Amino acid sequence: MLRCRRPGSVLEERELILGQEAEQEGASPGDRSEQLSALVSEAFMRLFVELVGHYPLHMAEASAGTRELQRDSFRKSHPSRGVRQFLQLFMETQMFAGFIQDKELRKGGGGAGKGSKMKFLQMK
Repeated sequence: MLRCRRPGSVLEERELILGQEAEQEGASPGDRSEQLSALVSEAFMRLFVELVGHYPLHMAEASAGTRELQRDSFRKSHPSRGVRQFLQLFMETQMFAGFIQDKELRKGGGGAGKGSKMKFLQMK
């Protein structure tokens, strides 16, 4: 499992970038905004990977060669109670379903029109 940086490191990195920009002549406010946006996006991506990146460990073969997510084991595998509560709600969203579907289709090299045998997010 990937590990997130220690808390505060993204903010420290932000301060470093903003300090470097202040030293640069000709850096426009748009450039600073783009760099800050990239830092925020990176932080959210790291958080997302930390929360759901371990899903392949909880995929199991089901009947007829399909694969399905073992939802309870996936949710319970995270050590934080707060994260488990979040995952319980998040697993019901289209964003989560789309993430799993996309990752599984890419992993299998298939596409939705290629007869994929993936059974997504089976409710247990």
